[in-house]
Amino acid sequence: GAQLAMSIDMGTTAGDAIFKDKDGVEVFRIDGSETSLLMASGKKIQFADTGEHISSDGTDLTVASGGDVVVDAEDDIVLDANGANVFFKDNGTLIGAINNNSNVLEISGSVNTGGVAISGSAGKITLHTGGDIELNADGGDITFKDGTQLAMSVDMGSTAGDAIFKDAGGTEVFRIDGSADSLLMASDKKIEFNDSTQFIH
Repeated sequence: GAQLAMSIDMGTTAGDAIFKDKDGVEVFRIDGSETSLLMASGKKIQFADTGEHISSDGTDLTVASGGDVVVDAEDDIVLDANGANVFFKDNGTLIGAINNNSNVLEISGSVNTGGVAISGSAGKITLHTGGDIELNADGGDITFKDGTQLAMSVDMGSTAGDAIFKDAGGTEVFRIDGSADSLLMASDKKIEFNDSTQFIH
């Protein structure tokens, strides 16, 4: 009828076929110089409905979905970020990142009241490296648990340079005394041998 649906502009840019909507706004073009389909800035390729789309503003590429986004590869999945960071967000709020810090891979949490947890199901988690393993609690404690049952903790914040080993009740048993370069037993605590009847006190 008389209603315009779309137009194809083949005269503005030599070698290009520019597809425009009914208002004359470019949606995409067949780019002759690149032999490609080029979406106009801010325009979307939609799938099934308006909530599922791929778009670009000329700088950043956005893949949006109203449900899940599944990335399924028969071989590897490669994330190559030249900015050295891969960020994780929950509904727009930054919760963590994987960073390249001078060729050191860092996994960091970004919520002040949150943290980072690495958990397995019924198996085990193995930390394997050709170098050192560093535990840095930044002045806090390192705790060891079996499920919800606390077994022991290492307090590295109370006394500068000391690592204080505490039992499940939070009582000091011994410490690595940084000022004396020694193992220092807490008052009245024992070093036992074989059973509780053989000890040094």
